[in-house]
Order: sequence, then C-alpha cells, then structure tokens
Amino acid sequence: MSTTNYPLRARAFGGTKVNRKIRRVGYFFLYFAIGILYLAPCLFSLDDNTQDKYPSLDQPRPIQVQPADDPRGDKFSIVPSVDIQAGYDNNVELSPSRFKDGFFQNIFSVPAEYQVCDDLSLEFGVDLFDTLYLKYNRNNILDVMPYAGFRWQFAENTYFSLDCSFDYLKYPNYKENDYLAFEVRPSVRQYVAEGVYHEAGYKSVSRHYPDSKAYMSDGAMGNSDRSDIVNEADYTIGCSLGGATMLKLANVVSVNDSNDMYQDYYDSSSYGIKPSFTHYFTEKFYVHGEFISKLRSFDDRRATDNDDKTVTENTLTYTGSCYYNLTRSVSVNISFSYKENYPNDPFYKYSGLVVSSGMYFEF
Repeated sequence: MSTTNYPLRARAFGGTKVNRKIRRVGYFFLYFAIGILYLAPCLFSLDDNTQDKYPSLDQPRPIQVQPADDPRGDKFSIVPSVDIQAGYDNNVELSPSRFKDGFFQNIFSVPAEYQVCDDLSLEFGVDLFDTLYLKYNRNNILDVMPYAGFRWQFAENTYFSLDCSFDYLKYPNYKENDYLAFEVRPSVRQYVAEGVYHEAGYKSVSRHYPDSKAYMSDGAMGNSDRSDIVNEADYTIGCSLGGATMLKLANVVSVNDSNDMYQDYYDSSSYGIKPSFTHYFTEKFYVHGEFISKLRSFDDRRATDNDDKTVTENTLTYTGSCYYNLTRSVSVNISFSYKENYPNDPFYKYSGLVVSSGMYFEF
C-alpha cells in the first residue's frame, strides 16, 4: 500500500546527485537480499487474522499533515525502506487454544512518486511483508503487494486520490487461506484549516482463494473456488496540535459477500472506530497509541450453543509504541498490541498479546 499519498514517514532526500540515489537503492536491495536469504524457510510456509494484530504494520513517522513539496524540485523520488522486528505472540491463532511463540517480521517497501505537474502526481511501488514463527510455523505469512495510483489537487487544499493494488497472500503450510486480491480505493481529502483535514474514501476488494472450495447450502463442498467481495466506506478526521501532536479519528463501515453458501459463513457487515495519536516529546523520541473497536454481525452464521441466533462480536484492539530516531533515516522501536474478542457465542471468544521491537531503515 502506498505510503506517499499523505506521508507520515520521514523522507530523507539528502543531496541531489544521481549517484546518491543509486547508492540508496543499492543499499536497499542489499538488505533485501540478506532478508530473503535469512527468511527462505518462511517464504514457503505462511495464516489469517493479520489485520490489526501486528503493531509494526502501521508505524507512524514524523508528522506531515499536508503534502509537502520536494525541496530538491525533482520530478521523481523513490524512498525504499526496511522494517525488521522480533517479538512474542501469546496467542498465535487468536483462538482458545492459545499457542504461544516468538517470531521475526520484515517489511520491505519501495514507494516511488513522479510529479507530472504542480497539481498531479503518480504513485507506485511494491510492499513485501513476512512473518516467521520459531516453532508454530503454520502461521508464517508472506504478503506481496504491488500498487499504483495518482493524487490530483483539483481545488484549493483539496485532493482526489485513486489507489489500486494487487495482493498475493501466501500460507503454504495452511493453503486454505491463500488468496489473490485486487483492490481499488478512490478518496477525497480536504484541508479545512492549517493542520486540520478530513477524508472520505470507498474501497472495493475482490479476493480469490485458489486452494479453498466454497460450500453449498446443504454443507457439501462445491466445485467452485471460494471468492469474497468486500465493500468498505471510511471517513477520517485529523489534526496537528502545535506540530508535536497528531490526532486522528477513523470510521469504517464494511460488508463482506462470499460465494460460500453454507450458513453464509463468511457474509458479514461491520462498523469500526479507530482513534489514534502520535506525540513528539523531542525531535527524536515520540510515541504512538491507538484503540480499535469493531462491531461485526454475521448474516447467517449460527452460534454453536444456540442454533436460533446468529453470531455477533465486538473486537477491541489496543496498540502502543515508542520510537527513537537514531538518525534521519534509522529508528528503533518497542511496541505492543492487545486484542480481545467479545462474541455472543463463547466458542469465538479469544484474546491475544503481541510484543515486538526492532529497527526501521530508509534509503
């Protein structure tokens, strides 16, 4: 997913010489190659429930509320990054079984931007995310996401963006959860005052599960691969207080429609609210915190303790992180994420804590 739309990450441009840019990209691919060799066993052994689980997936960077001009005046910029984490997960599958394990995690990102003119920029790149558990490798994951889009300033302080991405999520030791996805998200963001903005967006995601068959209404396995369509609308407001604190409040309404017909097992609708903050104590030390409450109602999934009621749940996630910038392009962090599900069916109740620490590099 693009990080250049409205960047929260620091962008250490350095000098203007071409060889500096070549060196940065060269260093990135060196780290990338080392990471791939180190994680080779992980590339062929990957699980579900990654959304909102790992705190490092949404790390904040130095606050930049409104798109800033490149001080070099270059039309093209590329800022590769590597995020390397190690941590402990006390409920790997987010289930009552509570399998506990340590893990390593890497995020490789290559975002690029081309400034066509003052009002239009093209954005494209690729993200690679992987997690390697030390013992419980059924839940190792590999996610590759190339993306492209554009941002257009069509009115004063108002931007229209269109983002498209292809997502390949792989679990070779748990192939039923493998999927290919295509996502489209148009959005409009307006800056209503200095440091204050709001944004509305719509996202459509089509997922295909090549190793999972859809079930028929009578419970028999069908011949068609499972496929899901997700439609999602979101609205976010954000503000910067004195340049040192960033506050955001996001609201998301989502509907999932699957071709699996047995009890419409995967069909559901949900509403989520996500307040978050980032505060800088100094230029180098800052903290981030967020809370997510997600209410989900399944269309016809029956409770295991009462066949007359359908499953509903309220999932709460608490995340906190501390960051320290060693240089303009290197930072260290320690993070935690606690997630607990409150369903109307005890079978689906779980809680889980993830603690991690690592380093982030930009090139």
